[in-house]
Amino acid sequence: MEEHTKQFNLKNILVIILIFLLGWQLGHKNFLVTDKQKTNVQFKNTEVPENINVDFKLFWDTWDLVSKLYLDKDAIDPNKLF
Repeated sequence: MEEHTKQFNLKNILVIILIFLLGWQLGHKNFLVTDKQKTNVQFKNTEVPENINVDFKLFWDTWDLVSKLYLDKDAIDPNKLF
């Protein structure tokens, strides 16, 4: 019975590893964000105070969601989105 338990544990470990690897591959499959049109950004005020700490995480998370989940990807205008 002990040998049966070892085989069962080994099978479970292999299944868990395979599921993890499959999930990891599927999760990282769509992380490429491409911009078909070159986006030009112009800054009008180049003076930036030294004490400002800006976190763009929410902006980029939203950008990624729109890029991935919007049904008509050709209708997305990066300039308007920006």
